[in-house]
Amino acid sequence: MILGLKYCGGCSARFDRVELAQTIKNRLDSLVEWTAYDNPMAEAVLVIAGCESACVDLEPFEGKKIYLIFREKDLESVILELKKVAKGIG
Repeated sequence: MILGLKYCGGCSARFDRVELAQTIKNRLDSLVEWTAYDNPMAEAVLVIAGCESACVDLEPFEGKKIYLIFREKDLESVILELKKVAKGIG
């Protein structure tokens, strides 16, 4: 699975978005190939918004599956979903 990564602007970040992304990368290990969010080869986009307003413009990703994290507690469910999709289960 080729997954683009997009961060919000960080204007009201409530947690360390980069650290959260690194945790996800470590946990998904070889299941995901990471790329820039605007890479046309990206099959889906992981958007990490630092607060619950999640004001990131999602329009540029229209037509792609979007995984959105805006709370640290979303981490486990997103990792589980990405693992399923990457393994062809979901």
